[in-house]
Amino acid sequence: MEKPSKPPKERDLKLGCKALFNGRKEWVKVSSFPKQRKSDATIQELSKPNIYICPQIQSMTLIKSISGVRGTIGGKKGENLSPLDAVEFAAAYGNWLKRKNPNGAVKVVIGRDARPSGSMIQNLVQNTLVGCGIDVIDLDLSTTPTVEMAVVFEKAQGGIILTASHNPVEWNALKLLNEKGEFISGADGQELMRMIDAEDYDFVEVHS
Repeated sequence: MEKPSKPPKERDLKLGCKALFNGRKEWVKVSSFPKQRKSDATIQELSKPNIYICPQIQSMTLIKSISGVRGTIGGKKGENLSPLDAVEFAAAYGNWLKRKNPNGAVKVVIGRDARPSGSMIQNLVQNTLVGCGIDVIDLDLSTTPTVEMAVVFEKAQGGIILTASHNPVEWNALKLLNEKGEFISGADGQELMRMIDAEDYDFVEVHS
């Protein structure tokens, strides 16, 4: 990448982080670049101290972990958080809960934040769980602690929080809870990832 002929103005540095979140290349100071995002960008030092140029942040990102999945909305399955990825994680989670509770009905609490994609992801996840034969308690717009406490108060077997926390609005996430309203354990998360990789889930039949 070619270096500009002259360094940016201070005003441009202040606007840099916001512009990066909008998917454009901008000047930023490393000290002003959000801490949680530094690992997402390749930072190339320029000739002037403490001034950097960051190539465009990869806008299509999917991050799978033992506690759930997060990513940018849209694009292709497996590269970002597409509708198919949301359905896949919800289906695997629902089947995992049913196997943990083979002798009774399974109930899951769902809540979301106010992101533009929230309603779409909520509908996908909720109806996927219904398709797995699971009862859903829909809290709609809710905080993370509200969902966690509702799992306990409703005596549910699990919960899903749809929020990407500090990430920009193009992101969303499925954060998975156990029956205690706590994030699922590492061992449970690994089993869930195995089920997703193996497509080890199914859906209930409909009878007259």
